[in-house]
Amino acid sequence: SSRNNAYFSRPSAGAWHHYAFVFDTTAAPAQQITPYVDGVPVSYTKTASGSPAAFTSSTLYMMSRNASALLGAGSLDEVAVYRAALGASTIAAHYAAR
Repeated sequence: SSRNNAYFSRPSAGAWHHYAFVFDTTAAPAQQITPYVDGVPVSYTKTASGSPAAFTSSTLYMMSRNASALLGAGSLDEVAVYRAALGASTIAAHYAAR
């Protein structure tokens, strides 16, 4: 009950992709995570919709699960974390500016 997740299909392998995740604690728990790939929101499925407080004290793992398992292959570049949820037009502009 304390977890909140969003699962979506991986885009094409072997190519560069722009990922953005909006974590919005003002939204209802089922809509608090919105994933974007290459500047557009993607469809996703959920298995858990925890409380908004879960984002403020949780660890965010990138390219792994719990920092020790299910490690992703690839590289990260220009990781950014913002204090407020970005809108769809801002995310699209970030992708276009790559």
